[in-house]
Amino acid sequence: MTQVFISYSRKDLAFVEHLVEDLKAAGLEAWYDLSGLDGGTRWGREIQSAIEASQCFVVVLSPNSVESEWVEKEFMYANSLKKRIIPLLYQPCKTPMWFINLHFIDVQGDNYDRNFWVILKAMGVRAGDEAAKRTPVAAALSPLPIQRKARLHPAWIIALVGVIAMLAFAVWGMPALAARLAPMPTPTPTSTPTTAYTPIPTDTPISTPTITPSPTSTVIASPTPTPTTGSVTGSIMWADKPFGDVQVMLCSDWLYTCNGEKFTGVTQSDGSFSMGGVTPGEYYLITKYPGQNDETRYVGPRDDHPPTFSVSAGVTVDAGPISICKKDLFVYAPASANGARYMKFSWKPYPGATDYHLQLVGYDAWDTKGINSYKDLQPGSYQVIVSVIGPACTQGIINFTVP
Repeated sequence: MTQVFISYSRKDLAFVEHLVEDLKAAGLEAWYDLSGLDGGTRWGREIQSAIEASQCFVVVLSPNSVESEWVEKEFMYANSLKKRIIPLLYQPCKTPMWFINLHFIDVQGDNYDRNFWVILKAMGVRAGDEAAKRTPVAAALSPLPIQRKARLHPAWIIALVGVIAMLAFAVWGMPALAARLAPMPTPTPTSTPTTAYTPIPTDTPISTPTITPSPTSTVIASPTPTPTTGSVTGSIMWADKPFGDVQVMLCSDWLYTCNGEKFTGVTQSDGSFSMGGVTPGEYYLITKYPGQNDETRYVGPRDDHPPTFSVSAGVTVDAGPISICKKDLFVYAPASANGARYMKFSWKPYPGATDYHLQLVGYDAWDTKGINSYKDLQPGSYQVIVSVIGPACTQGIINFTVP
């Protein structure tokens, strides 16, 4: 059975519930964020799984939904999976940039009942499907009758060819035949007159021709094309020193991995980088460097939140010097005792470090402590961050689970 994912704003819930009932009556399975989320589930992960399991992605366009950050994220993810995207214009609104190349179906007011069959057709419902027969618009989805082509009788074809041949002979053949039958005219001899020689006086002046210069051709310069992309420059620092060989990435949609458009570069020995041909838009700047302990993701600067900025066509954006935090401190897996409830942590000494700070991170709460052990941890997933105390930001990260 075809599953349809519906992306919308909660302020348009009444229309969405009406749409869901009609889709179910047509034999389709509809999923929206109030229909498939149980208490205690992870909201973002369940929405992502529902988009992956759906064959069609319906987005309800209204002034509320075009301002929703989650609607934009759901659309970007569905578009990256090449899902069949069907926009429905529920209320007049300014079309977002990410919908410029899509055609929408007008469902405003009475147009909803008139165009509901168009929605089903866009979802692949055919007149022969049982789902379509249960809807009031099944007749509108019936295929058009095949029109038969008119055929000429052979006798009419022969007569038509004969008429064309007679007309061609009357236009071109008759004048040529009359010219061949006309008598040839008798030529009349003519005498060639003798040209008398007239001497040229020696004192007659001979005029000198005047030379007129040719006009100089004018070269018309071609207009300079308008730039369509921009560029970004900057530098990466650590401990107030240039950081070379750092991988730099621009990403339009970042959540510990790049889900949108991206551009990459590498810093030179002086810490500088430059990326050209960047499509205009909003971007995060992410960094990753050799020897990083956490190889599964890029990291941001000191506060672990990647900086953001806008790129415009024909403009070079200077990101300036960005100080990042190294993640090359090695943390060992925690040792457990007393039924895996009493946990101890250790790490490899960092060169030049004299003091460390330990931080335990749970998915639901933060717990900062300055000691190297914890008691009576509840079952679940945790993350430990060990920081080197000093002017240079250095950390180590490890994940573990308490059964």
